[in-house]
Amino acid sequence: MLLSSGQFIHGFPACFYVQYLGLYTAKPLCKGFISLKSSSRFFPVEIIRAEVRDTYFEDTYSVKPNNSSDKTVEISLIHLQPKINAKSNQVLLIHDVFQTHWQFDEPPYSSLANQLLEAGFSVWLMDWRAHGASKKNKDDSQNYLLNMAQYDLPAVVQFINEKRNAPIQMISIGYGAQMALHSINYTLPIAHYYCVNAKPVKSKKRYWIPGIKLLKRLKLVGKSWIKGAGTEFEHQSFFRHELKRHGLLSSFTFKEGKEALQAMKGVANTIVWVATNKKGVALAKRHLKQQARVQRILEKDVTPTLLELVIKQS
Repeated sequence: MLLSSGQFIHGFPACFYVQYLGLYTAKPLCKGFISLKSSSRFFPVEIIRAEVRDTYFEDTYSVKPNNSSDKTVEISLIHLQPKINAKSNQVLLIHDVFQTHWQFDEPPYSSLANQLLEAGFSVWLMDWRAHGASKKNKDDSQNYLLNMAQYDLPAVVQFINEKRNAPIQMISIGYGAQMALHSINYTLPIAHYYCVNAKPVKSKKRYWIPGIKLLKRLKLVGKSWIKGAGTEFEHQSFFRHELKRHGLLSSFTFKEGKEALQAMKGVANTIVWVATNKKGVALAKRHLKQQARVQRILEKDVTPTLLELVIKQS
């Protein structure tokens, strides 16, 4: 991305906006063209786009963690910042499986980002690796949830913390919530986790029944990509790795699951389980028992409930 010294971004001269972003440049500020190369001390980050909306600024980054076996992984991260009355608190939104960050533009989340902005919060939307605006990486077989929890999400949190150095509240859905919970051991501290209809970290008991796990595996035979309810296809490795951690023996041998459960207990007071069904309530209590903080709501009340929780805990 090249900016001329006379160009304006977000109402400011390009040179000042570059300084505001903390970007390293190839040429001196305000002299000729400015090449935006990196905006992190920890790993390469490219700013893809900087736009001005009616009431907020919108920046799109490509985060390149370089911390996993596949060095081609890039994570798209969108930052929405209110123009006026901006709070220091940051809110990170994480979508579900088969989805992209556009899930937060659909019911029951369609007004969540806008309402957070109106309340003065800085909003970040992450696309999973190889989803949405995130570039396709070289090794699809590495695109499973535990890798994203251990490598991708911690890098995103580290980048947000570097840019803003302010409390981060995390809203996640389904498998995105499972990713958030698995990442507790690997990320910088999060102020609060709001997990909407989270998928389980503990092994599912139904897979203890002989033959159930095998039937699930057989359904994946001959399929490279799996289509679901959203706009994205998932590589079969995602579900193969999910099956590996379920079953009677897996409940004792799955080290990452045990570590995640222990970490969850240590920060139980920061985790709010938002459930729109009885299964979600039961899952929360199965994981944290009496420590579980559960909000049982109707689906239509998801956005107002999340907004209320974020405001209350800020």
